[in-house]
This record gives sequence, C-alpha cells and structure tokens, in this order.
Amino acid sequence: MTRQLLLWGSALVLFLCASFPQAHAQSGADNAQAQVYFDRGNALAERAQRFRGARRQAMLEEALTNYVSAIRIVPSRNVLFNAGMVLEQLERPAQAFGYYQRYLQIEGLSAEERAQADARIAEIRPTIATASIVSEPPGADVFVDRLDLAAVGQTPLEVALPPGSHRVFLRLEYHEGADLEVATSVGQTAQVRQALTPNSVPLRITAGEHDEVTLDGESIDASVVQNVRPGEHRVTLTRAGRTIEESVQIRAGQDAAELSISLDLRTALTLESNVDAQFFLDGSLVGAGTHVEVDVEPGEHEVRASADGYSPAEETVRVELGERRQVRADLRPPSNRSAAPHVMLGVTGALLVTSGVLTAVTAVNHGDWESECGGMPQERCTQERHSRIENLALATDILWGATVLSGGVTLLMYLLRGDESAGSTLNVDVSLSPVGGQLQLRGAF
Repeated sequence: MTRQLLLWGSALVLFLCASFPQAHAQSGADNAQAQVYFDRGNALAERAQRFRGARRQAMLEEALTNYVSAIRIVPSRNVLFNAGMVLEQLERPAQAFGYYQRYLQIEGLSAEERAQADARIAEIRPTIATASIVSEPPGADVFVDRLDLAAVGQTPLEVALPPGSHRVFLRLEYHEGADLEVATSVGQTAQVRQALTPNSVPLRITAGEHDEVTLDGESIDASVVQNVRPGEHRVTLTRAGRTIEESVQIRAGQDAAELSISLDLRTALTLESNVDAQFFLDGSLVGAGTHVEVDVEPGEHEVRASADGYSPAEETVRVELGERRQVRADLRPPSNRSAAPHVMLGVTGALLVTSGVLTAVTAVNHGDWESECGGMPQERCTQERHSRIENLALATDILWGATVLSGGVTLLMYLLRGDESAGSTLNVDVSLSPVGGQLQLRGAF
C-alpha cells in the first residue's frame, strides 16, 4: 500500500494542478462543467490518500465517478490518466489498462507523458490478461462477449479481458461481420487478426440476347443479377467473333450497380466522290453528293458513281460483319480523243503487210519469167504469163500508193490531235523502188 501511495503521489503532482484543456468542439459551458468534475475528482483523490479502509475506498470511487463525468464531456489526457491511477488504487488493473490505452491514443503527447503511461502499463501488464485485436481494413467496432453492450473500441485495439474464453465480434460498415473465439490468460496477450470481407453488391449487366458475356473471366448469364465484391471488375462481350471489354468499379456500401455493354456490329459503306455524284449500290440509288453513308449487309456489293459530264466509276467491294469501309470515286471528264487515228493506223498496217506480200509475189513471178524468157525474143514468151505479171505489178503499185496515202492520212490525224497526243511519237519512213516501195511507221501512243 505504501508503494502505491508513493506512485500515486508522483503522478498526482503532475496533474492535480493542471488546468483542464479547452476543447474547441465543446461550448464554454461544457468545458466549465468538465473542469468542475475534474477538479472535484482531483480533490477527492488527494483526500483519499489520507485515509484507509472503506472511507478511502469510498472517496476513490467518488473521485472516479467525477472523472468519468468529465470524460463524457471532454476525454482529455489529464482526466484519462488520473482515472487510470484511481482504478489502480481501487485494484481494478484491467480497467486502468483501458484508460491508459485511451490516453496513449491522444495526439500531441510529449515523450515524457508517453513514457509515464507506458511505465504504468508495464507495471500492471503481468497482472492482467489482454487481447490484441487487428482487422483489415481497420476501424471495425470491437464487441466482447455480447453484441448488445457498447463496443470496447475500434481496431487496432489491445483490450484487457478476464482470463478465459471470450467471443469477439467485429463489425465494420459495408463488410460482413466476423465472430471469433479467443482465450486469454494472465500475463499473456492473445493475438486476434481478421480480414473482413466486403458485402457483395448487386450488379446488373445489360447485353444482347445472343451475346456471350464473361465477368472476371467467368462465363455468366447476363439476364441474372450478379453479386460482386467491391473493387474493379472486367466484363467482356463477344458476338460474331468480335469482342469488347469494359471495366466497372464497385464501391463498398454501394446499393447496386449497372453496366450496359453492347457491340456495334453496324456494317456500312462510306461513299465519297471528288464531285457531286449519284451513288448506286447494287443498281439502286442510295444517295447523292460528295459523301454518302449507307448501311449494308455483309458480303459483296457493286458500287457505281455517276455525274453529268463525267465518266462513271464502278467498283466491286466486299464488307464483313461490323466493318465500315470507305469507297472513293475520282470521276473524270470523258476523253475526247478519237479512235479514228488508231483505226487508220491499223488500216495502214494492213495495207503495208498486203503490199509487202504482193511485192514479193510479183518479184517471184518476174524472176520466173526472166529465167524462162531470158535470151529469147519477147514474142516467144506466152502472152498469158506476161499479162499476169503486168497485172501483178500494177496491183502492187496501186496498193503501195494506197498504203502511202493511208500512212499520210494517219500521220495527219495524229498531228491534228494537238495536246491530247502529248507524249505520243510517230516516225514515218517511206522508200520507193521501180518494182514497189516501202513505208515504215514507228511510234508510241
């Protein structure tokens, strides 16, 4: 008892004369009332040290009552520490331990003040049984043995308990409760660690009737509401070989969540032209202008663009399901270049070949005639052979003349084309001989 009195006296010197700290959250009247309880408790605790037995016990109980009344108004560090000291005097170390723990949770304590509280806890720890209770996430209310009583604190928490088995209940908003068993013994600290599971949240996913939907990699029936835990979840939708993915964030305490996910499988063609044009799709007019968008069925389609004064453009395109394809038509004015020069060039070529062949035939017949009639008077050669050779020679000359004329006309027609023949070349070589002639055309068109 003498040792306890000395301990009480050393601590009491620090706090009996201390003024009650003002709490900004309380009114002035509340602070004044708390100060009255604090001062009265200090006076009773000091007087109790002069007595023994039942009178001393009664004064300490009355001092504790005043401290508790002050704590209910403002739980200041001075009153918490003094309440713990009184409880030690009353030989209730488990309760004293609780007040010292609350004292240490106050911010702004000096190193000396913390050391004093740690020393008091170390002094009484061998005489009590405690449990260290930790939850993930922290902040859970801790109930011991009965849920209908007030919580003893919030996690993380070390609480003094009577030796033996106890039930510990953890309750945290938006989380499933945890009910645990813990056994305590004097001088020991039982460890209790518990991860709290967040309450599931109903998630409604809206998708197409024939869509394949997965939630976090698991195939689900989108018509059924899913219960999910808070956090991020991945939803994928697959249709016609195409897949999209979206995420949904579920918050703890959320009443419900909804996600609408769809796959745009619109198949379309964007038709463009450099001039205002009419666009036809598979023979039907689908729009006019320089930009037309049209929905189409997957597959092959014939696209045609036409405009007055321009040559039409046609293209066959194939589009797949969900594809959006662009088709551009660069329309140009029709070409004014006549085909006549090319036709004449062909005629000239044909005449040239024919003239060449006929010249060869004439030369062969003329050579045969000279070999048969050589050294003999002309009258001895048959009149029929002579006449035939003369006719061949005449026809050859006429044909060569026509060839030369055709070549000249062809050349003139190409020259008259002006700028339209830019880049074209035509070289004409003409040679004549007593028995015929030669016309050579060379060029690029």
